[in-house]
Amino acid sequence: MAFCAALFLMWIAYWVPFFLLPTFAQFKAGASSNLAFNVLVICNTSTIPGRYLAVPLSNRLGPALTMGGFALASSVLLFGLDRC
Repeated sequence: MAFCAALFLMWIAYWVPFFLLPTFAQFKAGASSNLAFNVLVICNTSTIPGRYLAVPLSNRLGPALTMGGFALASSVLLFGLDRC
């Protein structure tokens, strides 16, 4: 049961931003409809440096510290998004 709940929460955390981010950009941030659609493209391309940085950092610092650092950075960015 806990495994199913964890999978559901992971699904929500991964897919909901893809559906709601263009709507948020258009209505809350005041972006045009074209820019709101392109926000997904911008978000996906901005993950490229993080993918290439994670491997050397994980080899040097360990997986737990690397994941914790990226989680901390993500939470700071998420709380900054709330200020829009």
